[in-house]
Amino acid sequence: MFFCILFNYTILRDTKDVLVVTAKGSSAEIIPFLKTWVNLPMAVGFMLLYTKLADVLSKEALFYAVIFPFIAFFGAFAYVLYPMRDAIHPTALADRLLAALGPSFLGPVAILRVWSFCLFYVMAELWGSVVISVLFWGFANQDKPKLSLGESMKVLLSSRYVRDLATLVVAYGISINLVEVTWKSKLKAQFPSPNEYSSFMGDFSTATGIATFTMMLLGRVILRKFGWGVAATITPAVLLLTGVGFFSLILFGEPLTPLMTKFGMTPLLAAVYVGAMQNIFSKSAKYSLFDPCKEMAYIPLDEDMKVKGKAAIDVVCNPLGKSGGALIQQFMILSFGSLANSTPYLGGILLVIVLAWLGAVRSLDSQFSPLAKQELEREKMLKAKTIETTAQVAGTGNGSLQETLSSENSANGSTIKQSQESESTTPEKSGQQAQ
Repeated sequence: MFFCILFNYTILRDTKDVLVVTAKGSSAEIIPFLKTWVNLPMAVGFMLLYTKLADVLSKEALFYAVIFPFIAFFGAFAYVLYPMRDAIHPTALADRLLAALGPSFLGPVAILRVWSFCLFYVMAELWGSVVISVLFWGFANQDKPKLSLGESMKVLLSSRYVRDLATLVVAYGISINLVEVTWKSKLKAQFPSPNEYSSFMGDFSTATGIATFTMMLLGRVILRKFGWGVAATITPAVLLLTGVGFFSLILFGEPLTPLMTKFGMTPLLAAVYVGAMQNIFSKSAKYSLFDPCKEMAYIPLDEDMKVKGKAAIDVVCNPLGKSGGALIQQFMILSFGSLANSTPYLGGILLVIVLAWLGAVRSLDSQFSPLAKQELEREKMLKAKTIETTAQVAGTGNGSLQETLSSENSANGSTIKQSQESESTTPEKSGQQAQ
C-alpha cells in the first residue's frame, strides 16, 4: 500500500508542476500564492471534515470515504476538466484583471486563469499530506494527543531542546521552498514546452530515487561512524553549498557565458542543472539523514515531553515551514514586481535561514549527546540489573530444586529401609501368629 501511495504521489507531484508552471499566462510565480491562499485553506477544511468523519465512521469506512473523492476528481479531471480547459478557463477575464492590476499580480491572477490546473495541484498536494500522513500513519499515531495551537506554542516555548528541534523543521521547509520555486521558474524558461518540462521532471524523479537509495545505504554508516551531529549537519550543508552555486549562476552567470559556450551550455541551462542537483541532493539527504536524525532526537526526552513535543512540531512547525517560504516569496514578488527581480534577496534570506539551521543543529547536538549518553548508561544499568536479578532467581531456583531432590531422596531412602525391615520381620511375626 505504501509503495502504491508513493508511486502515485511521484506521478502527481511531477504532473501538477507541469500543468501550473507551463500553462499559458502562468509561471512558477503562481506557486507561492497557490500554496498559501488555496492549498492551506483546503487542507484546514479537510482536516476539520476528517475529524468529524472519524467520530462517526469505522476505520475501513473512513479510508474509503477519504480515498473516493480523490479517485473521483482525478477521473473527472482526465475525462472532463482537462479536455474542456479552453472552454472553462476565463482567459479574457484574467487578461483584463492583469492589465488593471499590473504584472506584479501575475501569480494571483493565474490562479483564476487556470483554476482547474490549480485544483489538480491542490489535490495532488493533499494526496501527499492526507493519504500518506493521515490515512497510512493514522493507526501509528492514534494514541498521540492532539494539542491546540496555544498548547503547542506553550510546549515549544518551554523547552530549548524542542525549540532547536522545531527550528530544524521550519528551516528545512522554508529553505527548500525558496530554492525550489526559483528553480522551477528557470526550468520553465529553459523548457517552455509541457512535454519537455514533463520529460525533464521524469528524469529528475528517477535521479532523486537513485540518490535517495544510495544515501539510505550511506546514512547508516555516517550515523554509526560519525554520530548524530555530523549526520544532522549534512542536509543544511548540502543545501547551502548547492544553493550558493545556484543563485551565483543566476546572478553572475553572464561573465561565464564564453566559457560555458565551449561546453555547449548557457548560464540558464547551467543554473537549471545545478538547481536540479540541489533539489536531488537536498531531498535525498532529507529522506536518508534529516528525517532519521529528527526522529532520533526525540529518544532521550521523557515520555511526556516526547509525545507533546512531537505533537507540537506536527501542529505548528510543519505548516509554518511550508507556508513561511511561500509568504516570503509573495512579499518579494509584490514588492519587486517579479520572482526574477527578487532573486538576490531570496539568496540572502536563504543564507540566513541555513545559518540559523546549522546553529540549531550545533545547539541540539550539545544537548542530544549528553542525554543520549545518559539514556545509554541507564539502559546498560537496567540490563545489568536484569541479568543480576535473573541470575539470583535462577540460583534460588536451583537451590530449591536441590533441596527438593534431597528431601525426596531422603524420603525414598526411609521408605526403602522401612520396607526392608518389614520384609525381614514378616516371617517371624507370621510364625508367632501361627503358634
